[in-house]
Amino acid sequence: MRFLPAVDILDGQAVRLTQGDYAARTIFGDAEEVVDRLLEEGADALHLVDLNAARDPQDRQNHALLERCLARAREYKALVELGGGVRDRATVGAFLDLGVDRVIVGTSALEAEGWVFDLEEDWRTRIVVSLDFRMRDGQAWVVMDAWRHTSAFRLEEAVDDFSQRGFVLQLITPVSRDGMASGPDLPLYRYLVAEYPIGLIASGGIRDAQDLQALASIVPGRGRMDGAIVGTALYRGTLTVAEGLQACNR
Repeated sequence: MRFLPAVDILDGQAVRLTQGDYAARTIFGDAEEVVDRLLEEGADALHLVDLNAARDPQDRQNHALLERCLARAREYKALVELGGGVRDRATVGAFLDLGVDRVIVGTSALEAEGWVFDLEEDWRTRIVVSLDFRMRDGQAWVVMDAWRHTSAFRLEEAVDDFSQRGFVLQLITPVSRDGMASGPDLPLYRYLVAEYPIGLIASGGIRDAQDLQALASIVPGRGRMDGAIVGTALYRGTLTVAEGLQACNR
Protein backbone atom coordinates (compact mmCIF):
# COMPACT_ATOMS: atom_id res chain seq x y z
CA MET A 1 0.00 0.00 0.00
CA ARG A 2 1.38 3.37 -1.00
CA PHE A 3 1.93 6.10 1.61
CA LEU A 4 0.64 9.42 0.21
CA PRO A 5 1.45 12.56 2.21
CA ALA A 6 -1.07 15.25 1.30
CA VAL A 7 -0.22 18.85 0.49
CA ASP A 8 -3.34 20.93 -0.13
CA ILE A 9 -2.30 24.27 -1.64
CA LEU A 10 -4.22 27.51 -1.22
CA ASP A 11 -2.65 30.84 -2.20
CA GLY A 12 0.78 29.20 -2.16
CA GLN A 13 0.38 27.87 1.37
CA ALA A 14 0.04 24.31 2.61
CA VAL A 15 -3.30 24.17 4.42
CA ARG A 16 -5.77 21.71 5.85
CA LEU A 17 -9.47 22.38 5.57
CA THR A 18 -11.95 21.04 8.09
CA GLN A 19 -14.52 18.97 6.17
CA GLY A 20 -13.77 20.92 3.00
CA ASP A 21 -14.65 24.32 4.44
CA TYR A 22 -12.38 27.01 2.95
CA ALA A 23 -13.23 29.29 5.86
CA ALA A 24 -12.06 26.65 8.35
CA ARG A 25 -8.45 26.38 7.28
CA THR A 26 -5.23 25.79 9.18
CA ILE A 27 -2.06 27.07 7.52
CA PHE A 28 1.12 24.99 7.85
CA GLY A 29 3.54 27.17 5.93
CA ASP A 30 4.84 27.68 2.42
CA ALA A 31 3.68 24.76 0.24
CA GLU A 32 6.98 24.45 -1.60
CA GLU A 33 8.90 24.24 1.66
CA VAL A 34 6.50 21.57 2.94
CA VAL A 35 6.99 19.50 -0.24
CA ASP A 36 10.77 19.82 0.10
CA ARG A 37 10.63 18.70 3.72
CA LEU A 38 8.47 15.66 2.96
CA LEU A 39 10.79 14.57 0.15
CA GLU A 40 13.88 15.08 2.27
CA GLU A 41 12.28 12.96 5.00
CA GLY A 42 11.92 10.09 2.54
CA ALA A 43 8.44 10.39 1.02
CA ASP A 44 8.34 8.45 -2.24
CA ALA A 45 4.92 9.74 -3.28
CA LEU A 46 2.90 12.95 -2.90
CA HIS A 47 -0.80 13.79 -3.09
CA LEU A 48 -1.07 17.42 -4.22
CA VAL A 49 -4.31 19.38 -4.54
CA ASP A 50 -4.59 22.90 -5.95
CA LEU A 51 -7.43 24.26 -3.82
CA ASN A 52 -7.55 27.55 -5.71
CA ALA A 53 -8.27 25.70 -8.95
CA ALA A 54 -10.65 23.31 -7.21
CA ARG A 55 -12.77 26.28 -6.16
CA ASP A 56 -12.38 28.11 -9.48
CA PRO A 57 -10.83 26.24 -12.45
CA GLN A 58 -9.72 29.60 -13.91
CA ASP A 59 -7.62 30.35 -10.83
CA ARG A 60 -4.20 28.93 -11.67
CA GLN A 61 -2.09 31.16 -9.45
CA ASN A 62 -0.34 28.09 -8.01
CA HIS A 63 0.79 26.82 -11.42
CA ALA A 64 4.44 27.93 -11.24
CA LEU A 65 4.72 26.64 -7.68
CA LEU A 66 3.34 23.27 -8.74
CA GLU A 67 5.84 23.07 -11.59
CA ARG A 68 8.67 23.59 -9.10
CA CYS A 69 7.23 20.96 -6.75
CA LEU A 70 7.01 18.47 -9.62
CA ALA A 71 10.60 19.17 -10.58
CA ARG A 72 11.70 18.48 -7.00
CA ALA A 73 9.67 15.27 -6.89
CA ARG A 74 11.36 14.07 -10.09
CA GLU A 75 14.76 14.62 -8.46
CA TYR A 76 13.67 12.23 -5.72
CA LYS A 77 11.94 9.85 -8.18
CA ALA A 78 8.73 10.28 -6.20
CA LEU A 79 5.30 9.53 -7.64
CA VAL A 80 2.98 12.55 -7.79
CA GLU A 81 -0.79 12.59 -8.07
CA LEU A 82 -2.30 16.02 -8.64
CA GLY A 83 -5.84 17.34 -8.56
CA GLY A 84 -7.80 20.55 -8.44
CA GLY A 85 -9.95 22.07 -11.17
CA VAL A 86 -9.72 19.11 -13.55
CA ARG A 87 -12.91 19.51 -15.58
CA ASP A 88 -11.96 18.46 -19.11
CA ARG A 89 -9.66 16.38 -21.28
CA ALA A 90 -7.36 19.32 -22.02
CA THR A 91 -6.54 19.78 -18.33
CA VAL A 92 -5.79 16.07 -17.93
CA GLY A 93 -3.42 16.27 -20.88
CA ALA A 94 -1.76 19.41 -19.53
CA PHE A 95 -1.16 17.74 -16.14
CA LEU A 96 0.29 14.62 -17.75
CA ASP A 97 2.53 16.80 -19.94
CA LEU A 98 3.84 18.44 -16.76
CA GLY A 99 5.05 15.04 -15.62
CA VAL A 100 2.27 14.18 -13.19
CA ASP A 101 1.98 10.42 -12.68
CA ARG A 102 -1.71 10.43 -11.75
CA VAL A 103 -4.44 13.00 -12.30
CA ILE A 104 -7.23 13.30 -9.72
CA VAL A 105 -10.69 13.95 -11.12
CA GLY A 106 -13.53 14.78 -8.78
CA THR A 107 -16.92 16.37 -9.31
CA SER A 108 -16.69 16.64 -13.09
CA ALA A 109 -16.39 12.87 -13.46
CA LEU A 110 -20.02 12.62 -12.35
CA GLU A 111 -21.43 15.39 -14.50
CA ALA A 112 -23.84 14.64 -17.31
CA GLU A 113 -21.37 15.30 -20.12
CA GLY A 114 -19.45 12.16 -19.17
CA TRP A 115 -16.23 13.54 -20.69
CA VAL A 116 -14.04 11.18 -18.67
CA PHE A 117 -15.52 8.20 -20.47
CA ASP A 118 -14.07 9.51 -23.73
CA LEU A 119 -10.49 9.40 -22.44
CA GLU A 120 -8.06 6.99 -24.04
CA GLU A 121 -7.73 3.59 -22.39
CA ASP A 122 -4.08 4.17 -21.41
CA TRP A 123 -5.01 7.47 -19.73
CA ARG A 124 -7.69 5.81 -17.63
CA THR A 125 -5.07 3.85 -15.70
CA ARG A 126 -3.54 7.20 -14.65
CA ILE A 127 -6.80 8.77 -13.50
CA VAL A 128 -7.77 8.75 -9.83
CA VAL A 129 -11.54 9.17 -9.53
CA SER A 130 -12.26 10.98 -6.27
CA LEU A 131 -15.56 9.95 -4.69
CA ASP A 132 -16.42 11.86 -1.52
CA PHE A 133 -19.57 10.86 0.30
CA ARG A 134 -21.95 11.60 3.16
CA MET A 135 -24.23 9.17 4.93
CA ARG A 136 -27.98 9.85 4.66
CA ASP A 137 -30.74 7.50 5.76
CA GLY A 138 -28.23 4.69 6.11
CA GLN A 139 -26.90 5.09 2.56
CA ALA A 140 -23.60 6.55 1.32
CA TRP A 141 -24.29 9.32 -1.23
CA VAL A 142 -21.58 10.94 -3.34
CA VAL A 143 -21.26 14.70 -2.82
CA MET A 144 -20.29 17.27 -5.44
CA ASP A 145 -19.25 20.90 -5.93
CA ALA A 146 -16.74 21.13 -3.08
CA TRP A 147 -19.09 19.04 -0.91
CA ARG A 148 -21.86 21.63 -1.13
CA HIS A 149 -24.36 19.36 -2.89
CA THR A 150 -25.39 15.74 -2.53
CA SER A 151 -25.61 13.94 -5.86
CA ALA A 152 -28.13 11.33 -6.99
CA PHE A 153 -25.37 8.69 -7.02
CA ARG A 154 -25.01 6.09 -4.32
CA LEU A 155 -21.35 5.41 -3.57
CA GLU A 156 -21.52 1.72 -4.51
CA GLU A 157 -23.15 2.54 -7.86
CA ALA A 158 -20.46 5.07 -8.70
CA VAL A 159 -17.63 2.76 -7.64
CA ASP A 160 -19.05 -0.04 -9.79
CA ASP A 161 -19.72 2.13 -12.83
CA PHE A 162 -16.26 3.68 -12.92
CA SER A 163 -14.47 0.38 -12.32
CA GLN A 164 -16.36 -1.28 -15.17
CA ARG A 165 -15.24 1.53 -17.48
CA GLY A 166 -11.58 1.08 -16.67
CA PHE A 167 -11.17 3.66 -13.88
CA VAL A 168 -9.70 1.35 -11.30
CA LEU A 169 -7.93 3.87 -9.05
CA GLN A 170 -10.56 5.34 -6.77
CA LEU A 171 -10.07 7.74 -3.88
CA ILE A 172 -12.86 7.24 -1.33
CA THR A 173 -13.35 9.90 1.35
CA PRO A 174 -16.05 10.06 4.05
CA VAL A 175 -16.65 13.80 4.41
CA SER A 176 -17.45 13.45 8.11
CA ARG A 177 -13.91 12.20 8.83
CA ASP A 178 -11.86 14.55 6.65
CA GLY A 179 -9.44 16.56 8.78
CA MET A 180 -11.01 15.25 11.97
CA ALA A 181 -8.39 12.66 13.07
CA SER A 182 -11.21 10.30 14.01
CA GLY A 183 -9.86 7.16 12.38
CA PRO A 184 -10.46 5.72 8.89
CA ASP A 185 -13.70 3.98 7.89
CA LEU A 186 -12.29 0.46 8.01
CA PRO A 187 -15.59 -1.46 7.61
CA LEU A 188 -16.46 0.46 4.47
CA TYR A 189 -13.02 -0.02 2.93
CA ARG A 190 -13.06 -3.75 3.70
CA TYR A 191 -16.43 -4.04 1.99
CA LEU A 192 -15.42 -2.10 -1.11
CA VAL A 193 -12.16 -4.01 -1.57
CA ALA A 194 -13.98 -7.31 -1.17
CA GLU A 195 -16.76 -6.51 -3.64
CA TYR A 196 -15.30 -4.29 -6.39
CA PRO A 197 -12.24 -4.63 -8.69
CA ILE A 198 -10.63 -1.36 -7.65
CA GLY A 199 -7.36 0.02 -6.37
CA LEU A 200 -8.75 1.85 -3.35
CA ILE A 201 -7.05 4.93 -1.95
CA ALA A 202 -8.20 5.67 1.58
CA SER A 203 -8.55 9.21 2.87
CA GLY A 204 -10.00 10.85 5.93
CA GLY A 205 -9.39 10.46 9.65
CA ILE A 206 -6.00 8.70 9.63
CA ARG A 207 -4.35 9.48 12.96
CA ASP A 208 -1.20 7.38 13.32
CA ALA A 209 0.80 4.35 12.26
CA GLN A 210 -1.75 1.99 13.79
CA ASP A 211 -4.47 3.31 11.48
CA LEU A 212 -2.19 2.80 8.49
CA GLN A 213 -1.33 -0.73 9.61
CA ALA A 214 -5.04 -1.51 9.86
CA LEU A 215 -5.59 -0.26 6.31
CA ALA A 216 -2.57 -2.13 4.97
CA SER A 217 -3.91 -5.32 6.60
CA ILE A 218 -7.17 -5.26 4.62
CA VAL A 219 -7.24 -8.53 2.75
CA PRO A 220 -7.49 -8.20 -1.04
CA GLY A 221 -10.73 -9.38 -2.59
CA ARG A 222 -11.92 -8.39 -6.02
CA GLY A 223 -9.96 -5.21 -5.33
CA ARG A 224 -7.00 -4.13 -3.23
CA MET A 225 -5.75 -1.27 -1.10
CA ASP A 226 -3.64 0.96 -3.34
CA GLY A 227 -2.77 3.77 -0.95
CA ALA A 228 -3.58 5.96 2.01
CA ILE A 229 -3.58 9.75 2.10
CA VAL A 230 -2.32 11.39 5.27
CA GLY A 231 -2.37 15.09 6.01
CA THR A 232 -3.40 16.26 9.47
CA ALA A 233 -1.45 13.54 11.31
CA LEU A 234 1.79 14.55 9.58
CA TYR A 235 1.30 18.23 10.25
CA ARG A 236 0.35 17.73 13.90
CA GLY A 237 3.24 15.35 14.56
CA THR A 238 1.28 12.21 15.46
CA LEU A 239 2.91 10.45 12.50
CA THR A 240 6.26 10.81 10.75
CA VAL A 241 7.10 10.01 7.13
CA ALA A 242 9.33 7.15 8.27
CA GLU A 243 6.55 5.68 10.42
CA GLY A 244 4.07 6.05 7.58
CA LEU A 245 6.30 4.28 5.08
CA GLN A 246 6.97 1.44 7.50
CA ALA A 247 3.30 0.98 8.37
CA CYS A 248 2.19 0.94 4.72
CA ASN A 249 4.86 -1.54 3.69
CA ARG A 250 4.45 -3.98 6.59
